Amino acid sequence: MGLSSKELAGLRDYLLSFDLFRGIEQEGINYLNDCWERLWITLGLVPSGPKDRPGKLLELGSNPYFMTLLLTRFRTYELSLSNYFGFTHPEKIGTQSIHSSKYLEERCFTYQHFNVEMDRFPYTDGFFDVVLFCEILEHLTMDPSWTLSEIHRVLKPGGYLILTTPNVLRLQNLRHLLRGQNIYDSYSGYGVYGRHNREYTSNELFRLVRLSGYEIVKMICRDLQRHSFPHRLFITSIFRERGEGIFMLAPTTGGPRRRYPDWLYRSRAKLLNATDSEIVMGENEEGHLGSGWFDFEPLAVPIHWTGAQAQVFLMRRKSDIWLQVEVNAGPFQLGSVRLTLTVGSMENEFELSPEIWNNLVLPLPEGEPGPISVVLAVDHTRNPARLGISRDDRELGIMVKRMALVTTV
Repeated sequence: MGLSSKELAGLRDYLLSFDLFRGIEQEGINYLNDCWERLWITLGLVPSGPKDRPGKLLELGSNPYFMTLLLTRFRTYELSLSNYFGFTHPEKIGTQSIHSSKYLEERCFTYQHFNVEMDRFPYTDGFFDVVLFCEILEHLTMDPSWTLSEIHRVLKPGGYLILTTPNVLRLQNLRHLLRGQNIYDSYSGYGVYGRHNREYTSNELFRLVRLSGYEIVKMICRDLQRHSFPHRLFITSIFRERGEGIFMLAPTTGGPRRRYPDWLYRSRAKLLNATDSEIVMGENEEGHLGSGWFDFEPLAVPIHWTGAQAQVFLMRRKSDIWLQVEVNAGPFQLGSVRLTLTVGSMENEFELSPEIWNNLVLPLPEGEPGPISVVLAVDHTRNPARLGISRDDRELGIMVKRMALVTTV
């Protein structure tokens, strides 16, 4: 920002003058000391904003509002704020007022209250130019892929995700391990979200964000505290991936995607979160697929193969009365197959010829809006290895590229 040492000291004093930490002032001082360098690096990643209109920026996890105050001073975005203080906070919208008696200033912040890894964000699609997701990822306990998908959904096409998180490969952790010390975070008086539940390497973060539908244009690892000259020398010239914090700038590309890679998740079949009435393989199917599916294949037409029987869950809306399924029996050498589609009490059989994409429809049974189960079953599977076609030894059913609940066909 080109600020002098005196101006930076004045900003620190300004931030600490607010009374958010009243009664535990030392905790506020310690927090700002720890995050001061990170705040400035993060602020430097925030684009200046669109020239033809006011930009819109969402700051997730705004409390204690240090970044909010800096954004207000150094950027011109219309800010939307969010927090999560646990299930005992019943209101969906909250306010917090902070006061600086030294600078005779009072700020009242309105925020949306929701859990970023469980709830659908309370914003419309493509609303924001920038989303700040800073020092939250490491606190998540269940589903970071859901969070990244929701951030993508509320960003404009090409909008920016700014993500910061501690680096599990930092040299301090290596020193702790060599000394026989534990690197896991302590339990917190603020509960499960008050501690670091999983930290990431820069390579893991790169892979997860790419899988979730973003293009990483900048990623750096930086130390955030003062260190000795030998430490700085190793970090800057040899072990650059060992910095204390990871900083990422990533615009969206394509549509939102939820990916559950096996290096990050176990028991993935239990991660069902049927939020969509339409799924397209390679985009948003994960969280909707139950048992009986093979891994995603990014072919010219992205697909999942079923086995003998596969289950999928879709979110039924009030107006939905039809199921549409786009399927293919597979290559010519595998031959035809008979498919049975079942939704509740409704069932129908379809003869599928090879090499042909079929758009099948099935009326839905009467029912209320909510998750519904669809079952796809074939009369026989085909094994390419036993048929002498390839080395693929899977028992294959059909290829599926899209499923949707619709009002008309």
